[in-house]
Amino acid sequence: MTYVELYKKYRPKGWAGIIGQDSAVKQIKEAIKNNRVPTAYSFSGPAGTGKTTIAKVIAKTLNCPNVGEDLEPCNECPTCRAIDSDTLIGVQYFSMANNGEVDTVRRIVQDAQTKVAINKKVIIIDEYHNLSPKGFDALLIPLEKENMNALFIFCTTELDKIRPAVLSRTQNISLKPVKQKDLAKNLIEIAKKEGIPINKEAILYCAKKAKGSVRTSISLFEKFINSGELETSKVDKCIEHIIYGETIETIAIINEMGSDGENFNDAIASLYEHFTLALQEVSGVTTNNEIATQIAKNWTGAMVLKALTMLGDAVLTFNHRQIDSKLLFEIPALKLTLIAKQQKIKRGTNG
Repeated sequence: MTYVELYKKYRPKGWAGIIGQDSAVKQIKEAIKNNRVPTAYSFSGPAGTGKTTIAKVIAKTLNCPNVGEDLEPCNECPTCRAIDSDTLIGVQYFSMANNGEVDTVRRIVQDAQTKVAINKKVIIIDEYHNLSPKGFDALLIPLEKENMNALFIFCTTELDKIRPAVLSRTQNISLKPVKQKDLAKNLIEIAKKEGIPINKEAILYCAKKAKGSVRTSISLFEKFINSGELETSKVDKCIEHIIYGETIETIAIINEMGSDGENFNDAIASLYEHFTLALQEVSGVTTNNEIATQIAKNWTGAMVLKALTMLGDAVLTFNHRQIDSKLLFEIPALKLTLIAKQQKIKRGTNG
């Protein structure tokens, strides 16, 4: 049999399986129950928090012939199975990651208006912040139409890039990062179902490193199951080299990150987070963050403050980037190693 990754195998198929998004689920179910489903939803939130999963559950709830009083789809009928396998005519998924031009949107809009033999058409448009200006304009026509027998569900990780004219015509629902305790509970349930001994250290590590993403927590846990080792992220390794002013090693790890397809937006955010926690550590606050503790043991408060100023500028540059994100990450990373070099910080001198 073909191996199915755990994050795919345990992707929720109904409302009961969605974790950490109680408020959003309640709001959507109330709209369905009271026949107040809008023309369009806009789901925003970090990757792995359930945007497209919830979109598919909505599609099943609106079209399953056996949906229960609790609005749970049966997940056994041909309709539910076809939605799960992306083969139901009338429920379509599009990613705008590399295809956000106006002609694409026009085709989607035209197709949304054709009649099909299901109760409600559902058009899921992912990464819609990548739409071109004309692509956004093309969306306004169907969103203004009355008696549209299609529900548009837009998903984005970058809400600030969405045009206000589009947002004002959708019901906006923000999905929050899932709490660590909820991620850990979910991993424990998966371990039980897979017959895997529960390793609390690994589960807590994966839940913490996932930063609120269900999918990332499961992927990290699967790597641990397959390797028996807890993975140290390359960003963490990069910070360790920065702490000791190891310029050559810092460049090497950044090159590895680039080759591995690292998301440098997330990487710069992680760098900023660790140095923010380090500032708390040098101020006498215990953060229980190993990297922040390591920074605080080797860097003075003045150095950490200088680093945060640099990183703050870098984060702003990322938000308005005109050049390669790897280079934008590399510049502040190397500046930080130079701060450590000037202080002649060496491994083993401060713990």
